[in-house]
Amino acid sequence: MATEDQVIATLQRVSFTALTYYAEVAVDDAEFSLGAEAAWCLEPLGELDASAAADVLDTVQRVIVDPTAHRETFVALLKSLEDDTPDG
Repeated sequence: MATEDQVIATLQRVSFTALTYYAEVAVDDAEFSLGAEAAWCLEPLGELDASAAADVLDTVQRVIVDPTAHRETFVALLKSLEDDTPDG
């Protein structure tokens, strides 16, 4: 489970990446990799189990490319990863 701080840091990274993403970035920047950007966004969460990691990575990539269409799914997914204990 993730702490609230980890979830917030992940949300901030995804938000930044989505705001700076544009469709032609792969053409304009040969170094750009959506997978690498998504992996960077997930670093604050630490290790996730394999099935969760694949789902989260897919969702993060989708929200980077089209935040409006995928933000609700992304926020729900982050909330599901958050530790809901008081010491969280």
